[in-house]
Amino acid sequence: MDLKEILKKGTNLPTAENHFIKPPKLPYLIFNQDKDVRGVSKDNLIIDSDVSVELYTSKIDQELEKKVKKVIIDDILSVSNNDDEIEISQNREYIESEQMYMTIYDFNLIEKGGI
Repeated sequence: MDLKEILKKGTNLPTAENHFIKPPKLPYLIFNQDKDVRGVSKDNLIIDSDVSVELYTSKIDQELEKKVKKVIIDDILSVSNNDDEIEISQNREYIESEQMYMTIYDFNLIEKGGI
């Protein structure tokens, strides 16, 4: 699953994995994904990922926050986690030194497949 493309297409925001070399104009998204791969063979694997999506904005934008959350639920979690419970932790903080808000969405993503 290409998280970058899904987030970018679903939100129409600049999106990067881990960081931008030169951050774009606000708003934008950054995501981080820690993967744990397990299974009995390379063709039958479970990929268990902890994912954080960070939304950076100049002001609180609840509509944009809802849009990002909807993309995570509809286009990422409901497709990959099948019948598993969907859980997202959402947190917002102000970054004083950067004069911006960061809203973080944390969730677990489970994918089945091979290498």
